[in-house]
Amino acid sequence: MKRMLVADDDAGMRAALEARFERRGWLVDVAVNGTEALEKFRSGLHSLVITDVRMPGHDGFELMREVQSSSVRTGARTAVILLTAYGCVPDAVQAMRNGACDYGKIGEWIEKLGFASENEVTKALALQWGCPVATSFDPATSSFPSEIPLPILEAFQMLPLNYVASTNTLYLAFGERVDHAALYAIEKILDCRTLPCVAGRESIARHLDAMRQLSRPGDVEFGPISDLAEIASIASSYTARLSPGQVRLSRVGRFIWLRLDVNSNGRAMGAGNTQRSVETAVRFKPCAIATNLIFRLSAESSKPLATRAFRDLYPVTPSPGR
Repeated sequence: MKRMLVADDDAGMRAALEARFERRGWLVDVAVNGTEALEKFRSGLHSLVITDVRMPGHDGFELMREVQSSSVRTGARTAVILLTAYGCVPDAVQAMRNGACDYGKIGEWIEKLGFASENEVTKALALQWGCPVATSFDPATSSFPSEIPLPILEAFQMLPLNYVASTNTLYLAFGERVDHAALYAIEKILDCRTLPCVAGRESIARHLDAMRQLSRPGDVEFGPISDLAEIASIASSYTARLSPGQVRLSRVGRFIWLRLDVNSNGRAMGAGNTQRSVETAVRFKPCAIATNLIFRLSAESSKPLATRAFRDLYPVTPSPGR
């Protein structure tokens, strides 16, 4: 009989995984943390280890390394699956480089193992993050599909859902984890209020895939890049050529986003224009043309770039007051 080890500090998750795999003919050992898992693990006995990443004592990465070391000594191959509710690309890359056979978010694996439907997982995430569920939506009907650069939307698995002009509020739908830091950064660069909601992960992915097929001439992506002077030089070059009257800067995750606004006739919305013109341009109106420079920061950079340091080299126009 195939034997596996499940390590998770959440009792409900341990019980669910144990029940599911036992029904599929596995003999399942369970552990409440990495330390207990190491005590129970026997190379050659367990052909599969499923472990949460964040646990007290030894975490999932430490457990994986110990399992791999044991496999090297004995020659018995043990597959390792890492689960986490806070998955991100850098962690996934590290896990795969270190030999994890799979790395996924807990909600996704709950679906794969048949514990719950995507709709049930979406509702649970909405409850966890304290925000509503977007049961149906069509970003194609939105009046601002290109306001947020596509690389940023893809990185956070989110979509602009609706904009309410009367309250200057932009609703963003997340398919995985609501990222409040990203919400705040977008709020500042678009000069509007942002509120989150949760939508089905597969629905978000489908819409993002459709958006990749569309032309987005306003998005210009660079990177991976880690040289601050190079970023400032590129930004200065675009600014000199476009002469925007409105320039906004924000750090969004592993991106620096620089938004350059000009009006539709190609003239800058600068000192010769009224404050009202500037405010109208950033309220998702067609009179404004935005060029979004997206600098993808190098994952290997040990000291991520800060927008404050970038402003020292390249000062930007302050946002108008609301």
